[in-house]
Amino acid sequence: NIPLAPGSYVVRMAVMDSAGRVGSVDHRVEARLASLGALSAAGPMLVRMPSRPEVPPRLALDGVRQDERLAMQVDLDGDRDRLAGTQVVFEIAASAEGPALVTAEAALSAGANDRAAFAQGMADVRVLPPGSYVARATIKTGEETVGVMRRAFAVLEAPRIMTEATMVASATP
Repeated sequence: NIPLAPGSYVVRMAVMDSAGRVGSVDHRVEARLASLGALSAAGPMLVRMPSRPEVPPRLALDGVRQDERLAMQVDLDGDRDRLAGTQVVFEIAASAEGPALVTAEAALSAGANDRAAFAQGMADVRVLPPGSYVARATIKTGEETVGVMRRAFAVLEAPRIMTEATMVASATP
């Protein structure tokens, strides 16, 4: 959770392999707060949570692999009393208005100051086939839905694990 002034940013990721080859990828990001009545919100931000604990979580710019979990976060800003009564539900659907295929209740945590909070939830994407999806965050204060935030992403096929029998079969002419 990094406080960031609204604006346009470029996220640059660079890598180097063991042979010393380097490369980078730039991704344009718009950091804007959406007005939701008495609240403002940004997100949802998506984070890839790998199935292996030794692999660190990574920001999901466009997609998540089928063998990963997906952490979702919405940053909220508003009156402390209003934030205290706020609920957020995360959903994953095949389209912006389609039925929810995966649902996760969010946990609300205090932010950097008394006007800030963030809602976080976790979804298991192993139940979804590869394809295009929309992450939705429905934000409620009391019984009133004050807004829905959406973000498109893709579920990518998990890598295949080669067993010894598969390797022998593929090596045989």
